[in-house]
Amino acid sequence: MEVIRHGDLKVTRFINPFKGANTFLLEDENAGVAWIFDVGDSEEMLSATESLEIDRVFVTHAHFDHIKGIKHFCDKHPGCRICAGSRCIEWLADDRRNLSFYYEHPLDFVPIGCVRLEEGHILQDTDLLSMRAYSTPGHTEDSMTYGIGDILVTGDAFIPGVPPVTKLKGGDKQKYAHSVDRIKELITERTLLLPGHGPMFAGYELI
Repeated sequence: MEVIRHGDLKVTRFINPFKGANTFLLEDENAGVAWIFDVGDSEEMLSATESLEIDRVFVTHAHFDHIKGIKHFCDKHPGCRICAGSRCIEWLADDRRNLSFYYEHPLDFVPIGCVRLEEGHILQDTDLLSMRAYSTPGHTEDSMTYGIGDILVTGDAFIPGVPPVTKLKGGDKQKYAHSVDRIKELITERTLLLPGHGPMFAGYELI
């Protein structure tokens, strides 16, 4: 677990045992509201969030390493809403599209409460927790990047220093390159970039 403060937000990174995918927790402590991004299988994350009010769960894409713990998490936080692209929400219930079938742990999760996000969609729960959605396909068709102030949660749409993975179903090299260029245009020196795997990055490291 890694905890930093970025402006007035508390940012916690959990590394999930399954394929080392990241789960990120963003907290507006003054308002007592938290958002979580990509729910894996980290017991440390489940313990750390047990007493928190988790208002929303955001999913960057429906690959199994980024959603492995989502059903269990939502059982523990029944009031939370799943926020993701329409295809992503559909593929949470499709064990072949989310790849869980191939790991012999089929996941067919149908959210009770969800918000289907499209390009440019804006959600706001507090002054600090305000999100804009960016469609960033390439790694998968359903890949979404989330901008929260000067924080960017990119999932596997952009992992600095890591070669792109576009060979899985729905991957597209040209779309991936376009999405990376788009994400890079959003990065400033003040940006905190939260990728799907590996460490967090300060914007000044990337420009």
